Amino acid sequence: MKLKVILIVATIILIICFGTIAQSSAGETYDLNGEWDTFFDHGPFGVDKDIVKISQQGNTFVGVTLIGSKHISKGEETIKGELLDKMISQVYSHNHNQDAAGEGVWNDAQGVIIEEGNKILIQSYAINFFVKTIIMTRKQ
Repeated sequence: MKLKVILIVATIILIICFGTIAQSSAGETYDLNGEWDTFFDHGPFGVDKDIVKISQQGNTFVGVTLIGSKHISKGEETIKGELLDKMISQVYSHNHNQDAAGEGVWNDAQGVIIEEGNKILIQSYAINFFVKTIIMTRKQ
């Protein structure tokens, strides 16, 4: 039941955010470079807090963990994606599960940038049975 409520609330937030961002002027892209306080909700596997350093070149970005947790090691890439104007057009979030070769699995995700580029909301379906939510707030 809790998961269902989280999914409904997260979907509503994304719909509102996408609607707001769609109204922004074309051609502008946020600069995501820097450190972000990050909250990871892994659904039934718990929550983590970390600091993620995003490096952006053009319209692509990669985020690396600075602290690490039981789900992802310090220094590993945890998100990556592409920007389209002020929206995230493609994003992947790292999953702590491994494939047959022992490599981390990347999940397709959806993301949106809000609060004048100071907050990022990302949701991905991890292992096809729960939603992982990532909330990133730019460090001041």
